Amino acid sequence: MHLVSLLTALALASGSGAEPAPDAELLQRAEEAFRRGAAQRSDADRARQDFAEAAGCYERLRRRGADNADLYRNQGNAYLLAGRLPEAVLAYRRGLRCAPHDAGLRDNLEYARDQVHYGPEGRGRPKDPIWPAWLPGIDRALFLLTAFLLYGLACFHATRALLTGDGLYLRRAALLLALAVAAAGLWTYLTWRGWREAELPLVVIARDGVALARGNGPSYPPNLQLPQLNRGMEARLLHRRGGWLQVELPGGAIGWVPQTAALVDEP
Repeated sequence: MHLVSLLTALALASGSGAEPAPDAELLQRAEEAFRRGAAQRSDADRARQDFAEAAGCYERLRRRGADNADLYRNQGNAYLLAGRLPEAVLAYRRGLRCAPHDAGLRDNLEYARDQVHYGPEGRGRPKDPIWPAWLPGIDRALFLLTAFLLYGLACFHATRALLTGDGLYLRRAALLLALAVAAAGLWTYLTWRGWREAELPLVVIARDGVALARGNGPSYPPNLQLPQLNRGMEARLLHRRGGWLQVELPGGAIGWVPQTAALVDEP
């Protein structure tokens, strides 16, 4: 459960330690509730209550300022075992925001997504991340720098080809230019995705059978591309209006859902 890592993160979050003891005590309560739930093999209802208590303690820590991958991993596991799938998906997504290349968090999220009832042919399910979990994280600015360096080398080899007439230099220039375009394209995509994640809050559908309406009201017809959403499905928040949220699903489907039927990733 990564108790030591969580205690360290909480101590750092509390700065000089105005109230370190309450946070540590709350964390201990979460760990004890999780262990009680794990020990309740013969009483599933009681176990779910214990796991829900653990998840609630982690949520209180989050609201106090704790923000780290270990917290969200433990919270997501507790929510999942408590039968609260949407909250588990949200917790794992928050954890991956802190540690995008955490293989354990990615696996947990994929397991949770396997419990979600998506549309026909998996419509509405997020695509696999472009960056494999087993590769170390790389700052996207390095891709832009690499693109400039490859472009410079391509120009050099193209110049040599013009001066010498050697076709080998020309082939090298074409290859380097293609690599430069690929690096620049990857930088553009990562920058765009980072902007979306920063500017458009994550939304997780909280219950089954939510209509994706074309307008902010129950009288509007459903979106034909994806007319119904189920708990655990993820989207991005575009607008709010009159107690309704306009969201965009993976794959491009856009529509409105009641605010009461969704969880929004906000402080």
